[in-house]
This record gives sequence, structure tokens and C-alpha cells, in this order.
Amino acid sequence: MGLKDPKASSGILRMKQDIEAVAIIAFVLIFAYLAMELRIFDRENLIQAATQGSKINRIELIFVFLSTLLLLFMVPISWVSAGAAIVFGIQGISYVVMAGLLGALAAFSFSRQYRDRFEAVFWKKYHSRPRKKDLEEIYSEIETYGFGYILFLRTVPMVPYSLGNYLFGLSFVSLKDFLLATLLALPLGQGINIYFFDKALRFGESPGDALVAALVKGAYLLLVYLWSRKSRYGVKRNPTGPSSENNCG
Repeated sequence: MGLKDPKASSGILRMKQDIEAVAIIAFVLIFAYLAMELRIFDRENLIQAATQGSKINRIELIFVFLSTLLLLFMVPISWVSAGAAIVFGIQGISYVVMAGLLGALAAFSFSRQYRDRFEAVFWKKYHSRPRKKDLEEIYSEIETYGFGYILFLRTVPMVPYSLGNYLFGLSFVSLKDFLLATLLALPLGQGINIYFFDKALRFGESPGDALVAALVKGAYLLLVYLWSRKSRYGVKRNPTGPSSENNCG
């Protein structure tokens, strides 16, 4: 791709400006809501909310909203899962799944709507790190294998989750297949992550539970690794393409 094309450079600059504007507006709105509705500067109110759970529904909604925004800015979803485990424990699974689905839908729709304008931006973002497969090869294999390969990519950390939401929008993948694959892969992968984080945080209280969680996490990672190595999807079909190792976000 001609990433140095003047039109592409102009698109990148305008995209950065749009992101900055959206980020500022979102920050102001969130801060204003927290200040006025939850009274974050009122010490007694915060203590009451923490001890009595009087605003738990709002806290959950705010977490989902903020997590969705973070995912739209391509923050790794594992960070969101760690935060959910700290704040909500195992119950955080449902909130991460909601944020993950909302973020996926929004990012997919955005990149599909503005494909011509931002294709070079996301292409460059993906190739800013060494990857096991380039996008042309990934898109070619999606065309060859269909939904099974989409599910594979949503499960195996070949493409970072947040960035992948945009990259799928640039492709010819249908919204139905994208959402179905995400719905199948997201709860399992992040559910195991949150389970592991939650038990690890409580290692001092229950070392046995933490050990079991570590074993579950290890078994899941092993299965994913074996799938990526043994599956036909993990075989490199194009020997002339890049062959560097993947760094997962």
C-alpha cells in the first residue's frame, strides 16, 4: 500500500484530530457526570456508596461505558479484564463481555463506514509491530475458510482484539459472522482471564483456588497454542510473506 501518499497522510492527520476531539469531549462529559451525579468530590458520599452499594448500578454502567471507550482507543482488552476483576470480582465477566461487544460493534461499524478514509491508518497500525501474518494474507484466508477462520482469529491472539474490531470492518466479513464469532470467543477467553485475575488477587486468602485458576489459565493457553500450531488456519500459506513472530496487544 502507498502509505506515503499525500491523501493517506491527510487522512491520518484528520483522523488524529477527530480522535483528540472525541477524547476531549468524552472526558469532559464523563468528568461532569461523575462530579454532578455521583458527587466524586463528596467524601461522605463516596464512603456511603462503597459501604452500602447505593450506586452500584451506576458504577456498573460507568465501568461498561469507560471500558467501551478504552477498547475503541485500542487499549488491550486484558487490561480491561484485570480492572473488572479488581472492582467486581467474578461478576466482572458480564461487564467485560458487554463492553467488548459494544466496542466491537462500534469499531466495526466505524471502520466500515469510513473505510476509504481510514484504511491506510489501520493498515499502518497493524504493521507497526512485527506480525506473524500480514493483512493481505489474513484477508485471503478469511475468503478461503470463511466463518471458521474468523472464529479462529477471535480466539487466537494473532490479531489484538481491539485493533481486530477495526480490521474486520475494513474487510468483506459480514456483521453477522463478526458478531457471532466475537460472542463465541469473548466470554470464554476473558472469562478465564477474569477468573485467573480474581483468584490471583486473593492468593493470600485461598492459595488452592489461585493454583486451580493458574492451571485453568495455563490449560486454555496451551489449547490455544496447539490450535494455532496444528490447525490448518495456523499454517503459513504464503512463503513469500513476512515471517516474524507476533507480539500480541
